[in-house]
Amino acid sequence: MFDFRPGDRVLDLHAADGQASREMALQLPEGVLVGLVSGPDLLHQARANTRELDNTFFVEAAPSEIPWKEDYFSHAIARKPLTAAGLREVYRVLAEDGLIFLPAGEESVLHETGFVDIKIAGDWLTGRKPRPTTAAG
Repeated sequence: MFDFRPGDRVLDLHAADGQASREMALQLPEGVLVGLVSGPDLLHQARANTRELDNTFFVEAAPSEIPWKEDYFSHAIARKPLTAAGLREVYRVLAEDGLIFLPAGEESVLHETGFVDIKIAGDWLTGRKPRPTTAAG
């Protein structure tokens, strides 16, 4: 579904106990997955559920305040709708041509945030962060 490539950097916005993150991380043998969790108990569970994986990390944070540098992730996966602040923050941390996956039904909000190539595939909505345009010179 997510079509990961070697070296991809995936942000799991709703990692919960880490089980779904674990499945994605197994598809990223040469990449990295960072999962956001909403509290210390879930942080402990997620880390315990992925202990044997070297490419998976979890942080306690909300999607609206992602503690990561700009233009880093190649993919962002949201299993729940995001607030406008959350979408802006995802846009900030996605690299050029980075993809967001979220539940279908958020098309207009993706357009407003700046995502392009918005598509629906089953229950998922995808959008791409465009490359900056440059003036011809």
